[in-house]
Amino acid sequence: MDQPKEPADAEPDNQKHLARRRVIAYTVYILISLVSLAVVVAVLIVASRWLNTNISDRVQFVTANLLNALIFAAIVAQVLIYRKQRDIMREQRIAMGKQHAAMELQAGIAEIQTGLVDQQVSAMKGQLEAMREQLGVMERQETAMRNTVELTEQGLRASNRSYVGIHSLEAELEKERVILQIENTGTIPAEGVKVSGKASVVIPGFVARLGRHVFGDLTVDIASCPFHEEFESLFRGNLKGRMVIDLFLIVLEGGQHYLSSVADSSGTLIIEGQIEYGDGFDPMQITRFAFNYDTESGWTARPIKSSDESDQTE
Repeated sequence: MDQPKEPADAEPDNQKHLARRRVIAYTVYILISLVSLAVVVAVLIVASRWLNTNISDRVQFVTANLLNALIFAAIVAQVLIYRKQRDIMREQRIAMGKQHAAMELQAGIAEIQTGLVDQQVSAMKGQLEAMREQLGVMERQETAMRNTVELTEQGLRASNRSYVGIHSLEAELEKERVILQIENTGTIPAEGVKVSGKASVVIPGFVARLGRHVFGDLTVDIASCPFHEEFESLFRGNLKGRMVIDLFLIVLEGGQHYLSSVADSSGTLIIEGQIEYGDGFDPMQITRFAFNYDTESGWTARPIKSSDESDQTE
């Protein structure tokens, strides 16, 4: 069962009651002292009459004994004061003991609180470390998701875009032309298709008026003519983009019939260029190509020059 709790103002009321009791006790002590003094004086006067009939002797007797009585009363009062001081000091000692116990209790509570704070700090550090690990995991997951999205986008582009390249080349030297066909092997139409490049005749050891180009350690001379064709759209399937590359500039350059060197296998016909097209993805797509032709081997692929090499050649 729960113990009944005293009201909050019970202690102040007790202190007031004790103060009143002390005042009453001091008053009683004073009254008793005064009464005792009066009794002593009366006893001395009565005794003086029985001892001596001389008035002066009586007064002297009363005065001397009254002084002794007063000294005795002072001693008794001093004893009472010392006893009271002893009681007060005992109460102070008890109060100091209680204060010391309260301070030790507070110190114990403070130590417990310090331990709790240390545990909380340790727990917070653990939580912070766990949050850092979670953040690292989230960053790795984000990187993985980003890579997955990029791969998915690349796969989507790879499976849903245009791929335009060379379908076939046909050399018609007697008609001084080359028939070039391109095709779209992708899944969506190609838009704004532009085919550009140049046709060249390479004759080893022959100096041509259009310039000189170095292939490896062999210096050969080039006679060339440019070509360009545009297609609005190129759909996937059997529909091909067909263009005719005229070689008349090579034939008429300097009055020399350079195509004859291709016909007798002393020269090589080169077709090189690029196909530029769009399919809805940025940037524009470019397919570069380069082929050699001679009467013995027909059309064969050749190394594709870089853009810097092409600029130096032109």
